[in-house]
Amino acid sequence: MSRSARSRVVLGFALPIAILGLGAHTASAEAHARKVSRVGSPDAEVFLKVRATRAEVSAVQSKLAGSPLVKRFAYLTKDDAYAEFRRIFANDPDVTRGITPEDLPESFRVKLRHQIDATAFVGTFRHYHGVTDVSSSVVNLMWEQCMNSPADLEVDMRTAATVTESDHVEQWLRDNGTVASVHRFSSHDALNVWSCIVGNRGPKRTVDEFPVSFRVVVQPGTDVQSLQRQIAKLPGVVPPPGRPHYL
Repeated sequence: MSRSARSRVVLGFALPIAILGLGAHTASAEAHARKVSRVGSPDAEVFLKVRATRAEVSAVQSKLAGSPLVKRFAYLTKDDAYAEFRRIFANDPDVTRGITPEDLPESFRVKLRHQIDATAFVGTFRHYHGVTDVSSSVVNLMWEQCMNSPADLEVDMRTAATVTESDHVEQWLRDNGTVASVHRFSSHDALNVWSCIVGNRGPKRTVDEFPVSFRVVVQPGTDVQSLQRQIAKLPGVVPPPGRPHYL
């Protein structure tokens, strides 16, 4: 496997690796275990860009330390992510060959004071310099409960996407042999789910702030990451397809 191909695999698995956060620090497994045990099962994960600067990492750490939403957190180094990466792909040396800790992202595991604030936390920290994404198992669960319709991936259109672009993406999904079903989710549907998730605690939003999206169920055995890469190239789509970006 070429270096570029391995890099695509690394980028594709970077977030799951950080989410798991189970890898032992190469210098001290015990120290790492003590570090993450302070958080336990995290309510959220803040993922830094692979090339985030030390200043950016320190700034995010300071924001976490000063946030009234955060109860406690643990910082996961590149070595932490690398150890987990090697564990996951222990039987596939072609993937791990040539990959170093510097190819993987740092992250923060976060325990919130109140889980109901998970949406506000995600929306706040996603926009800081050096952050590539924020994930929350709490938000994901609330999303599924409000939707009551599990799917394999969510495809967001840009808020300014045209009707023609949305119709094109929907038809492309329906014509794709790896897709089992497609549910079109309107801007009004998205606003209703937002209201369900945040209740009276969230900021007021209008329907114009929410995009059309598609909830996709794929056929068994589908290479979801390959499908995501194809979808991301379609006009009007917010890459990468995953969870709703507006939460």
